[in-house]
Amino acid sequence: DSWAQQNLAEERRLFYVAATRARQVLIATAVADAQRQPSRFLVELAGTADLPVGRPAVPGGGKQRGLNIPELIAELRSVAADANAGEPLRAAAVGHLATLALDRVRGAAPDFWWGLPELSTRANLVGPDLPVRVSPSVVEALNRCALGAVLERQGGRGETGESQLEGIVVHAMAQGIALELPWDQLETELDAYLGSTTHLAPWQLARLRRLALSMTRAAQEWYSCAHPPWTVFGSEVEIQAQVPRAEASDELSAHAASRPVQLSGRADWISRNASGEPVIIDFKTGSTVPSKAEAEANPQLAAYQVAIGTAGLPARDRSAVVDGKVADSSAADQGGDAGGAFDTGGAALVYLRKGVPAVRSQAPLTAEQRGVWIGQIRKAADHLTSSAQIATENKYCDFCSVRSVCPVQDEGRQATR
Repeated sequence: DSWAQQNLAEERRLFYVAATRARQVLIATAVADAQRQPSRFLVELAGTADLPVGRPAVPGGGKQRGLNIPELIAELRSVAADANAGEPLRAAAVGHLATLALDRVRGAAPDFWWGLPELSTRANLVGPDLPVRVSPSVVEALNRCALGAVLERQGGRGETGESQLEGIVVHAMAQGIALELPWDQLETELDAYLGSTTHLAPWQLARLRRLALSMTRAAQEWYSCAHPPWTVFGSEVEIQAQVPRAEASDELSAHAASRPVQLSGRADWISRNASGEPVIIDFKTGSTVPSKAEAEANPQLAAYQVAIGTAGLPARDRSAVVDGKVADSSAADQGGDAGGAFDTGGAALVYLRKGVPAVRSQAPLTAEQRGVWIGQIRKAADHLTSSAQIATENKYCDFCSVRSVCPVQDEGRQATR
């Protein structure tokens, strides 16, 4: 529409103004990950869609460190402690560290170097007999890299960025769709929320608005195609369930297999299929759609299936979706057998970013699969209780928010050395 075209023209004008300020060299960069894509103007600037990716390499092909204080100090410490670096280079590194320490730059003075002082405690984070609460959304992260997940859970994630805002907005709009609110009311609520957001520039808010409306239309298209025959049970449904015991194994101690563990989270959306079985839906705003096999092995969906298969659905009606009230968990939705197991109709990831819904389904768990996932959930809970966490290198390391304290990364080895 004309409004969108005007905003795009303004973004292009601002990009042109910024580019024309360069006198000799212009370097244009962007971040690309599962949540963000480079600006379309980079393609226009380069004249080709074949753009180079990755950090620039140092002479000799080595990996370039980040241009930030933690990575600088990590490099200086590494050189200062390297016996093969040569005395002049080591002395220069020590001198730079001393200068930074005199200016009270955090981490430059040896008194504050992690790994040198004695540990303040070796006690576990959670007592041996206390229950552990695990969210289905963090099961995968905990089992992928326990250190990163625990540190992020304790405040290492940082402030809310654009990608997090996208998720908040789209999930709120999906809740409006579940309540069958008219489109103009959805737009009004969106504008009211964006109007209260003060830490983004106007052009960022305009882009977020366009993206949110596009993804909302995709969610609405998915809703219209699936309902009927499906019916809506609710959105933002609070799920709580006690995780059954598991068998002890090499990965799971006897204590971890039996201690009290509670699954606690909010399912984005739950519908009933034509047979009346609950189907868990998780909306995604990322641009990378997983394969069918990856969706079948998705830990978050499986954890929700375990929770509902154990405790059933909470007793609630459509009005409860509005204010988020949760009914007494003892009044579970009927449908379980005499053994306390409840059937589910599976689960699905619904990707919305491209403006059309892309659905990846997970079949209902078999009894064997359920037992495996109970073990994985208990393994994640055990990570949350331990006094020591393992850092595991994986494909998400480049986007981790706690790299500067991760001993696996060059810039984070100061944490243990």
